[in-house]
Amino acid sequence: MSRTITSLPHGNKMARRSRRARRGVLPCLIGASLLASSGLGACSWSRYDDLQDNAPVLLLKKPDKLKNGFGISLAFASSASDGARVLVTGAPNRSRGAAFSVVSGQNAKVDAIDTGFCDAGDGSNLCYMANRVAGIGLARTPGGTSGVILPLCFVLGVGQAANGAGLLVRCLDQTEYVLGVPDGVKNALVDPVLQSTEGQEVYLAADKDEQASVIAGAPAQTPPLAWFYPPDSMTPIELLPSANDPSYGSAVASLRVGDGRVLAVGAPAENHVYLFHWKTGASNANLVGCIGGPEGFGRSLAAGRVNAGDETDELIVADTVNVHVFDGSKLASLPAVATPSCSLASLPEATLLTSFSCGSDASVTGCEKSDFGAALEVADLDADGDGEVLVGAPRMTVRDADSAGAVLVYDAEGDRPFLLSDVLFLSSAEEGDRLGSSLAVGLTDGQEFVIAGAPGNEKTAMMFCSKFSTGLGPRCE
Repeated sequence: MSRTITSLPHGNKMARRSRRARRGVLPCLIGASLLASSGLGACSWSRYDDLQDNAPVLLLKKPDKLKNGFGISLAFASSASDGARVLVTGAPNRSRGAAFSVVSGQNAKVDAIDTGFCDAGDGSNLCYMANRVAGIGLARTPGGTSGVILPLCFVLGVGQAANGAGLLVRCLDQTEYVLGVPDGVKNALVDPVLQSTEGQEVYLAADKDEQASVIAGAPAQTPPLAWFYPPDSMTPIELLPSANDPSYGSAVASLRVGDGRVLAVGAPAENHVYLFHWKTGASNANLVGCIGGPEGFGRSLAAGRVNAGDETDELIVADTVNVHVFDGSKLASLPAVATPSCSLASLPEATLLTSFSCGSDASVTGCEKSDFGAALEVADLDADGDGEVLVGAPRMTVRDADSAGAVLVYDAEGDRPFLLSDVLFLSSAEEGDRLGSSLAVGLTDGQEFVIAGAPGNEKTAMMFCSKFSTGLGPRCE
């Protein structure tokens, strides 16, 4: 259970108490003493971002040179030998990005250590920031006869570098290069963008392996496009749907399965998610299915290990009301098919593990307008081998602050996997923050934690603690 504060600070902490009261924390402390036995209704220790010492939540500082938003998209990259970094970006096609360092002991630098992402103004390569960015712990880059491995790299969007045009990547040592794209993508997307100086929608995602696969989607094309790069590879593989769904590529995810990857591509205007299976060493990926669902099905996707003891990722899918969890091992068993039926009925029995809708508590309300499912992630917050599902709800009301936003956590297992397990929000929540508009999962000392964007007021929060992670680090004790 989360640590609940039931009394006010004493002695030399009086000044801190006053500061909390000014920011609206005092009502939370009073409410906690009344609700300490009610679980979600109590005020969790994990929500405090306005403590001066060892706070459970850190707010990253927006660099002055980032003029077009902050927190719209997030990515995380870590390497066992080179540490970890968080990339925070702003408005697609117009913004720069900034990287922040995460080190052991749940520590992080709240000041950016690299602000050169998509920063053509400093003489770097031309770049148009994607709608969603991706991180790779160890990436293969051009060089020598077979490339060079560099740590802590981020795939940014459409751009150009010394080795050509494609998807621009920037690494820890500030090396920039491009991942080549399929000919159809280059002709329909990359060349027009670079020639017209007008960006397009591009959505990127990576799995959670150190040497990750990367998947990309570009829906505003004719036909819409999707492609991916296998782990430790710079060679793209095109993902062609069986029908011309205009919104195809609006969300993407890569699932780690035993013999390769299952690639998921959302087409939410048609309520479809297309599935492809790539087997290790293959030069192509086979279309194996299409899931159909309610309105908006496929608007957000994520992948991660939800089942304990299972080395296969699950697929997380949002529609306009609910979030659904699909068994990745069942998806990996689907045979290749030329024209799949886009339905749930076409899936093996028990592929849909659970579905859940928005939940609230005494401090966080407004599910009907919450934008539940705007962002999704999977994080093993208690380090027990199975992940919890994180759902962004950026329009929720937090203690009377409209659209302050929250991150809802679902354990997604047991007899009632659909029940809300925890709610993460900021004790200093302000109207219009929209926390949960973007999500990423960080890692420090073997513990995963939540990174959440609140772009309405240009904030990004590193949330180290929850009811699952109490006692797993110094900020949660």
